[in-house]
Amino acid sequence: MDELTKEITNIGSYQTTFGLTGTVFTKNTPAIGSFESNKQLFQPIDYCPALRSIVNFLFLPLYGYKEEVVGVLKLFNRENGLPTLSDVKEFEPYQRSIGLMVKHIQETKNTTGSSLTIKKLLQRLEAS
Repeated sequence: MDELTKEITNIGSYQTTFGLTGTVFTKNTPAIGSFESNKQLFQPIDYCPALRSIVNFLFLPLYGYKEEVVGVLKLFNRENGLPTLSDVKEFEPYQRSIGLMVKHIQETKNTTGSSLTIKKLLQRLEAS
């Protein structure tokens, strides 16, 4: 498995199969609910340590090119009840915009790594 594939199939240091974040990532489907009622949550990846109390959530896939999922947007604590399907529709433009930024960063990082590898190879050739 190449480095780019490893980056895409992991979210942070967790496999994409972990928790609700992993389900949204692998199944390309939004998740709406409350933390009390969801048994699929995996604390290290699904929770937000900056918040003291999480009441409800909306997890959305982030899209790169051609609808490929490149990450998960996690929104917490909607006022006035659980998030709704209209909230999902409202965030669609952000899913694409943020996803394209994530994809661009991944590609830039990969290109930079490749450039550094080529540079090292050329330096070794020059030294020998």
